[in-house]
Amino acid sequence: EEEEEEDDDADDPRWTITAFRETHARLVMRDVPAANDVRRRLISTNAMSDANYWRAYFALCANKLADAERAHDARIAEAREARERFRREAAAAAAA
Repeated sequence: EEEEEEDDDADDPRWTITAFRETHARLVMRDVPAANDVRRRLISTNAMSDANYWRAYFALCANKLADAERAHDARIAEAREARERFRREAAAAAAA
């Protein structure tokens, strides 16, 4: 009897890499040689695609990265709101 696999981000075809995850992945590739070596070996032997490597990586690290990703997303939202406020104020000043 086969066990049903758990449903997680790594198996979700709708999974996409966010700006936070893309930046984090670049930093890992630059600053963690052992992780990057494992990634390259898996990809070069066709054991795993690059996309599947990162899906698995982020699924395994989700609990540790969740707070940092939420904080990043909040900072991005705040920056966008500030930019929109500035644009509205600039447009109002130009119209006055």
